[in-house]
Amino acid sequence: VNPDGTAGPGPSAAIPEKKVYVRGLRSVDWDAQDPNGDNLSFDLWFRAEDESTWKPLARGVTESYFAFDSMQLPDGLYRLRLDASDAPSNTGATAKTASLTSDPFLVDNTPPVVQVVARKAGKGAAGGIDVTVSDTVGPIARAEYSVDAASWVTLQPADGVNDSRSETYSATLDRLPAGEHTIIVKATDLLGNVGAGKVTFTSD
Repeated sequence: VNPDGTAGPGPSAAIPEKKVYVRGLRSVDWDAQDPNGDNLSFDLWFRAEDESTWKPLARGVTESYFAFDSMQLPDGLYRLRLDASDAPSNTGATAKTASLTSDPFLVDNTPPVVQVVARKAGKGAAGGIDVTVSDTVGPIARAEYSVDAASWVTLQPADGVNDSRSETYSATLDRLPAGEHTIIVKATDLLGNVGAGKVTFTSD
């Protein structure tokens, strides 16, 4: 039960039919058949990786997908369990059930924290910025800066790859005219949360 239609439950970022991204929205879809052609209903459960008890997410689902708002969950790793039943076509002890548990998936609704420090130009050295970006759960996907509301410029991580929860960046700012300047830096994590920071300084 996966977003791509393969076996094993897993969350996706949009309802399959609409393909519309909404922040915090997750959906799970699955493929289940009954050999007798019985009608099926589904119960969905969830638990965090550090928990042992399953909590109900939805009961009596008759469609092959379900969307939910992950903004209601604390950040962390979770699993889903899908229970399928042919009870709609059978009664009592004749009803049968089957279950499948997903791989872990990440819930991360917290934006990255961005810290920006300006480096003033000195003799023989251009000014610039030093940036530190950190996220509580997921890796950083990209960082960009803008000088005085101009176009966004991509920042390259110091280690060459955006792949961890903490990244550092630097950029050189050449030929800024004299006066006050504001540098805005925005960072996006793997799940699309955006954090921003800024620094204001005066160029001689």
